[in-house]
Amino acid sequence: MQKLHELLRMGDLAAFVGIVDDGGFAESARRRGVSASTLSRSVTRLEEQLKVTLLRRTTRSIEITPEGAAVLAEAREILDRSEALQEIATSGQAPAGPLRVNAPVPYVLHVLAPHLAEFHATYPGIQLSIDMTDTLVDLIGSHADVAIRLGRLGDSQMLHRDCQVVVLGF
Repeated sequence: MQKLHELLRMGDLAAFVGIVDDGGFAESARRRGVSASTLSRSVTRLEEQLKVTLLRRTTRSIEITPEGAAVLAEAREILDRSEALQEIATSGQAPAGPLRVNAPVPYVLHVLAPHLAEFHATYPGIQLSIDMTDTLVDLIGSHADVAIRLGRLGDSQMLHRDCQVVVLGF
């Protein structure tokens, strides 16, 4: 048997909240660009799933029932959480912002440069800035997000990761 939250449709909940907020089916339908009968079917489906009457309807008005008021509060919370989850989900899909890389000239020319067009096509929201230098730099002073150095790191206070092979995949 399916759980209740799996049966409820987000669109039906949104329609119910909209009808209450807009003061009726006709106004809500106008604002959403759908027919009043479509909204009516959404509320009817929701009432059938919950086995309660949410709205008392007449030709001139609607009145929310006590059960409808309880469902309304929960529906608002569900819709708010759904929006927040959607924002999180979409924000994770498209990285954006500045990325400052500091790397040796030969590494940039022979390893990074051949992949820059593909990187830009895959991540158009990233503003990539590459500083090419063969000398160790003050990462904080140079505002680098990433520094690439080849060979052994001498006595240094820098945190580092020793890598034998670097695989670039975009």
